[in-house]
Amino acid sequence: MCLNRDRRGFVLSGLALLLILPAMLLSVSCLAMVARGGETVSSQIISDKVHATGLSLEDTIEWMWLQSGVPVDNGTLWRLADEWENTTGLLVEVSNVDDNYAKVHVLVMDPLGNARFEEVMELTEFLENQA
Repeated sequence: MCLNRDRRGFVLSGLALLLILPAMLLSVSCLAMVARGGETVSSQIISDKVHATGLSLEDTIEWMWLQSGVPVDNGTLWRLADEWENTTGLLVEVSNVDDNYAKVHVLVMDPLGNARFEEVMELTEFLENQA
């Protein structure tokens, strides 16, 4: 066994390095573009999830107020927020704005704070629209 023949390698000459260097730089920039594109899609999905959860939560509160007869007090709203938080993995806060239960504040956020849905519902408007 001859060690000199087995220990061959490839040595980059100056010209070979100049030919390989642009390919390495282009591959790094392409990987950076792919990563940024993935972040954009991810943020769109999260914002859609937050918006859909907020609208669905408003529909649930409207249903509670008009059809089911469930009291819309702070205790009920806090339990509702906990259930939605456990189900969706988002941060959900629902509470009455004033003491006469005419306004409900709905806040839905993703845990990183990138997307946010916030609205104050006027429950008396639903009764006026039904009449």
